[in-house]
Amino acid sequence: MLSLTAQYALRAIVAIANSENAGPILARDLAKTTGIPRQYLSAVLRSAVRARLLKSTRGRGGGFILARPPQDISILEVVAAFEGIADRGTCPFGFARCSDDAPCPVHPFWRPVTSAFRRMLAETHLKDLVEHPAIKPRRRRASSRNKQS
Repeated sequence: MLSLTAQYALRAIVAIANSENAGPILARDLAKTTGIPRQYLSAVLRSAVRARLLKSTRGRGGGFILARPPQDISILEVVAAFEGIADRGTCPFGFARCSDDAPCPVHPFWRPVTSAFRRMLAETHLKDLVEHPAIKPRRRRASSRNKQS
């Protein structure tokens, strides 16, 4: 449901939120940790700065940080900066115009799905994602390897 650019933006911005206490993060380090191609990531980060999701500083100690606290940035804001999802709904049937007034054959089924998706994006914030166990940095358990030796 999201473009590759929006997926990369979300992944990068969540990684920045996750490293918030460590200070600014460099694009090259972010590219390594997220697996996003560096040039693609650079374009995404510049767009995120223009959208006022991130702040950037150059030079020693520079890099990217969140423009606001993670609890104040919704996933909808991140996605909308790259998708325009807040302003448009794409017709799954391919019609140029599809609305409640001029619905396509799929519209009555598709509208509740897109409404729920948009609501989830609006109600979920970066803080919610950073606190998820899948996002937290994983620590190795030394005991399992050492006990077998």
